[in-house]
Amino acid sequence: MLCIVTVIAWDGKTLSADKQATTCDMQITVTKIKKINDGSIVAWTGTHEQGIVLAKWYEDGSDPKKYPEFQKTDDWTCLIVAKNINNVFVYHKLPIGQRVEDDFVAWGSGRDYAMAVMEMGGDSEKAVLVASKFDVNCGNGVDSFVVST
Repeated sequence: MLCIVTVIAWDGKTLSADKQATTCDMQITVTKIKKINDGSIVAWTGTHEQGIVLAKWYEDGSDPKKYPEFQKTDDWTCLIVAKNINNVFVYHKLPIGQRVEDDFVAWGSGRDYAMAVMEMGGDSEKAVLVASKFDVNCGNGVDSFVVST
């Protein structure tokens, strides 16, 4: 199991994620953000394998009846979906996307650092880089996608 204690940041136009995961107390580099077939950008916090499964659930049509069972447990994963700059949604324990209405937001263990950076005018990539400097659970680089209008 690859655990991800991470930082994902949204600055109103770009979605960014760090690349660190931990397995057996060893840090490795993974990708936890990607563009899917419909052009949306998906990213996740939580267990890496669960994030991959949850992203696939969304990409395959997000049928509520097929929502992964692990989401109903205490070991659930957060999925962030950016369809366009006005349609960013977060999925938690239920198959209901909650629309993000804030100008910027962050998720994961490094979120407080990332939020502070964006409050001070930094973009999501800078937010992830700063969070990675100060939160030991984040790091190994950053992946970013500009979200379509």
